[in-house]
Amino acid sequence: MRSMGGSRRIEMVVEMSAAADALTRAGIRSRHPDYSDDDVRLTAWRLRWGDDLYRAALPDAPILPA
Repeated sequence: MRSMGGSRRIEMVVEMSAAADALTRAGIRSRHPDYSDDDVRLTAWRLRWGDDLYRAALPDAPILPA
């Protein structure tokens, strides 16, 4: 990692973040196949941010089981 340039390290972080998000969404989809794309997106955000921040940022959004 130290021998990599800064831009390559940033690229790796972005790739790993996207992979983690995809795994989170796949897990939500496997547990809740009836969820819409919006439901999956909102549930992923709630898991990532925690309930307090989710409610503060999106006060009218549903709280769905993860």
